[in-house]
Amino acid sequence: MKHFSDDQDYIFLIIEYLLDRHNINFFITSKDFDILYGWWEKRIPLDMIRKSIDNVCKRRGSRGKPVDSFMNFSYEVRKNLSYKLDLNVNAGWADKTPNPDEKQLRFFENFPEGIKDLEAEFLMLKDASEENRTAMLKNIYERLISKFKDDDEMNVKTMIFMGNLPPPMNKPEIVMKFKINYLNRRFNIPDFE
Repeated sequence: MKHFSDDQDYIFLIIEYLLDRHNINFFITSKDFDILYGWWEKRIPLDMIRKSIDNVCKRRGSRGKPVDSFMNFSYEVRKNLSYKLDLNVNAGWADKTPNPDEKQLRFFENFPEGIKDLEAEFLMLKDASEENRTAMLKNIYERLISKFKDDDEMNVKTMIFMGNLPPPMNKPEIVMKFKINYLNRRFNIPDFE
């Protein structure tokens, strides 16, 4: 399991999943934020959160009930977490995601056409020392965001996402983080950090 050093990354990934997978968005209240932050504090795996979201959306959709809060998912997440804990007492979490080296290998074997002009930089990033990697990654992301600054899909999704966050979270660094996450998913860019 990836341990999230950044609570915002974890929270964004969940909000983005709900929007991308189920086309559901709503204003994130302080109560919603508390729920998401609580999941992060408990280190609930994202695959469990996604499964819970999928189950609830399917169930509520079949009943004609809208999803309008992360409170709608709380019971399902608790139930799945309890079940997982019962099955894995003292066994730890099983990570079903490929390790970072496998993801990187697949990324370079099938390098995305839309960002071919950055392939050399990604290769240098892969081989860079840890202290150089952060600066190189920042540079690559700045170039990526600049390259796709007129991308309608990214801009619309960013606008929708930011419009649903509480005003204190509406900051340029959060816009940047959303766009980076969007481009990572779009091009299957692995974690280089």
